[in-house]
Amino acid sequence: MVNYVTCDRFSNAHKDYLVAITKVVEPKYFHEAAKDPRWREAMTEEIETLESNKTWTIEEIPPCKKSINCKWVYKVKYKSDGSINRYKSRLMIRGDQQIEEFDYRKTFAPVAKMTSVRCFVVIAVAKGWSLHQMDVNPTSGPR
Repeated sequence: MVNYVTCDRFSNAHKDYLVAITKVVEPKYFHEAAKDPRWREAMTEEIETLESNKTWTIEEIPPCKKSINCKWVYKVKYKSDGSINRYKSRLMIRGDQQIEEFDYRKTFAPVAKMTSVRCFVVIAVAKGWSLHQMDVNPTSGPR
């Protein structure tokens, strides 16, 4: 691989960015994240967001059913200069354990398709528009 890939043509800023994003190891498991106060704070924010949005209700599980597991997913968000913007955690349902029409009927997730994003970028370039990236946190803002 070293014979075919080189970083010689990267700008110093890009090299610094690549070094910065490889320094922090994202935990794969809860017990790893729970040791770090930054990840604990990110998990607390996620739980508070889920509760404030009334994402779930606590229910009794019927005798013939079993609960669906969940897992934490961790991601470090970086600024364009490679510095850390924030630690982000998401509590994800283990969807692979669900059966359609048995555990759920309809689902909805507002996700943009990559073909739509590519089309938008092509139009923006053709029109000379400026593009900006933004990560939205639904709980941020005035309180």
